[in-house]
Amino acid sequence: MSDGNDSRNPTYLRIANELRKRILSGKYPVGSYLPSQTVLADQDFNAARMTVRAAIEVLESEDLVKAIQGRGTLVLERDGVPTTTPAEVDAGEAILTQLEELQAEITGLSDRVARLENQRTQGP
Repeated sequence: MSDGNDSRNPTYLRIANELRKRILSGKYPVGSYLPSQTVLADQDFNAARMTVRAAIEVLESEDLVKAIQGRGTLVLERDGVPTTTPAEVDAGEAILTQLEELQAEITGLSDRVARLENQRTQGP
């Protein structure tokens, strides 16, 4: 049987498998939020945001996470895993996540500006 990282699997399943490992290892503890889909797509997996969304949907179907509109993706309680509340998640982690999101947005904007400048210099 495959370990889930088989290159024949669709990208969204490989991402779901990696996120599952991170959740089960405690990198993303119960009660915390995953990094934003933009951060996961741009910085962690170099994939389209929709691909990351599909991976998160797989984890939602397994009741590992719950996407909450306007908040993010919450790691859910599982049998035998101690629960923390989102308020207990380290404030530094939340700030780091926000900085990563801003960095991803800035990188995207820089790329767009570079493309526009390139188009302008090449003329119509």
